[in-house]
Amino acid sequence: MRIGTWNILSWYRPGAAIKTVQELEQYKMDITAVQEIRWPNAGNMKMSKSVIFFSGNSDNRHEYGTGFVLRETLINSVIDFEPVNERICCIRLKGRCYNYSLISVYAPTEETEEEEKEKFYEQLEQIFGSLPQQDMKIILGDLNAKIGKEETLRPHIGKHSLHDQSNDNGLRIADFAAANNLCVKSTMFEHKDIHKQTWVSNDGRTRNQIDHIIIDARHSSNIVDVRSLRGADADTDHYLVTAKIKIRLSTITNKKRTQRPIRWNTHRLKEEAIAAEY
Repeated sequence: MRIGTWNILSWYRPGAAIKTVQELEQYKMDITAVQEIRWPNAGNMKMSKSVIFFSGNSDNRHEYGTGFVLRETLINSVIDFEPVNERICCIRLKGRCYNYSLISVYAPTEETEEEEKEKFYEQLEQIFGSLPQQDMKIILGDLNAKIGKEETLRPHIGKHSLHDQSNDNGLRIADFAAANNLCVKSTMFEHKDIHKQTWVSNDGRTRNQIDHIIIDARHSSNIVDVRSLRGADADTDHYLVTAKIKIRLSTITNKKRTQRPIRWNTHRLKEEAIAAEY
């Protein structure tokens, strides 16, 4: 199965969401965490051959926003979707041997005030800690974190990061990984630099690896590769980051589903920016 993460800058533009979804379908993505979608409120909707789950501001501001794009055939594996806020959301999927909890995150930038960073990591810690212990847990997203190759960060950080030195956000992620026994898999595979880079500046001179895929150490071997796909195009300065992962999903019947059946938010189509896509 192929999962991934992609900061798409904004879906609050005519045609932006459907273009992203079609790119993900073209690259045969099964589950993709998305960030900076800039849709307010929370919900879900069908689009093309995919299903979008989204989590945004509750005050109708078109700022930040996270979510997931799932291949439509996986919808009967969804146990629950939790839209935490505009920076964090979580989806849980039914597995054959154990279930899967995936968290999509958009972390504050490196220049953000300390207080906001602390608030984000406190919320992430709370959500992560609330997940069922037996689940495979995966964090995907734009963490605005340059993670270095410092020996002190191992074994939770690999030796194949793009960067030599960590920035503040990178050290925060390393600390979070160590505290929760996680592996930052995006730093653990040997690739050319062009397949490690996840963000490029407008002038093309600066390229960083700031989007990451993280998994609990117990299931670390299930992810067999992580790399960026430079060809995927959604009018964003981030590359699509993908991971090949060994996952065996199961399906849920309505009789077994403990949460309410999924209701499609067709009212979203009434918004001008989204309706224009159709």
